[in-house]
Amino acid sequence: MLMLPPCLVSWIRARTVILLGTHPSPPLHKLKFSLFTHTRAQAGESPCELRMQHLWSTYKFRCSCRACQSPRSTDALRSALLCPSCSASSCQLGTSNCSAALEPLKCGAYLPPPELLPLCSLDPPPPPQQQQCAPAACCSCGTVILPQALAGVVRDLQGALHACALAECMVAQLSLGPASGTPEGQRQAKRALSLSYDGLSVCARLLHPKNLQLGALHHDAGKVAAAAAALGAASHRTAAELFRCSYSTLAHHYPPSSPQLAFELALVGACEELAEGLSRSESTQQAEHIIYLHFGLEGVSAARAYCKQQLG
Repeated sequence: MLMLPPCLVSWIRARTVILLGTHPSPPLHKLKFSLFTHTRAQAGESPCELRMQHLWSTYKFRCSCRACQSPRSTDALRSALLCPSCSASSCQLGTSNCSAALEPLKCGAYLPPPELLPLCSLDPPPPPQQQQCAPAACCSCGTVILPQALAGVVRDLQGALHACALAECMVAQLSLGPASGTPEGQRQAKRALSLSYDGLSVCARLLHPKNLQLGALHHDAGKVAAAAAALGAASHRTAAELFRCSYSTLAHHYPPSSPQLAFELALVGACEELAEGLSRSESTQQAEHIIYLHFGLEGVSAARAYCKQQLG
C-alpha cells in the first residue's frame, strides 16, 4: 500500500487539493496520492456512511459521486442473505439481466439481523442505535424469516466457513510439508479442494450472489484451487474461474477502474496464463494497464509479486 508523506492537506473550492509537506519529501513527480489508499474512502471499500465520515473528518469534503448519491444501489447487497422463498427464475441472479443492477432490494435479498452480521458481512457492525430490531424480512416478497430458520442459517454458515478455513490451512501445510509433490500430497490437496467447494456451495445457497463475503470466499477458494494445481491435484483453469466469480462480485461494488478490481483481475490473468501456457493474457494486460495508471511501474511490479504470493 502506498503511503502519503507527512503533509498538511487543504482543499480549494472542493476540487483542488494542496499538499504542504511537513518533512523533506521526494520531487513532486514522484509523489503518488490516492484517496482509496489513504482513507478507505473509495466506493466499495466501505459502506457509504463510513466513506462520507472518512472524507469529512479527514478532508472536510462531501462527495457527490453516483455511489454516494444513491448508496442503496451499492450498499444494500454488501451483507445480504438470499431469500429462501423467492423463486430464482423471477430474477436471473448473478447475470447481466439480474434486477440487482437497477433495484438491488428487489432481488430476493434480505438484510441480516445483528447476530448474523459477523458471519455474512465483511463490514464492521453498526452501532447499537442503528441496528434493526424488526424480524428479518425479504426486501422483495416480504417473507419474514422465522427465528428457527435463522438458527439454521447460523449453524450452516458457521459450518461452511469452518470448512473453507480448514481447506486453506490444509493447503498451506501441504505447500511447506514433506508431502508436497507426492501422491499423498495430491490426495490431501484434492480433499482440501473438495472441502473448500463444500463450504462454498453452502454459502452460495445462503448468501446473495452480490454479497461481499461470498466474493471473498470465492477468492479464498481460488487460492486453494491454485495451490492444488501447483501440486498437480487440480487445474489452474478452476482457480481462474473462482477468481473470476470473486471479480464479478467485487465489480458490483467497486468502480470499473478501481485498483481492487484490477488486482483481482490480475489473479484471473495469472491463472489463465498457467492453464493455457500464455505469456501474457488479455486479463493481465487489462489489469496491469489500470494498475499502471494508478501507481506506475512500481504498482505493476507489486501486482506481479502479489499474484505470485497469492498463487504460491
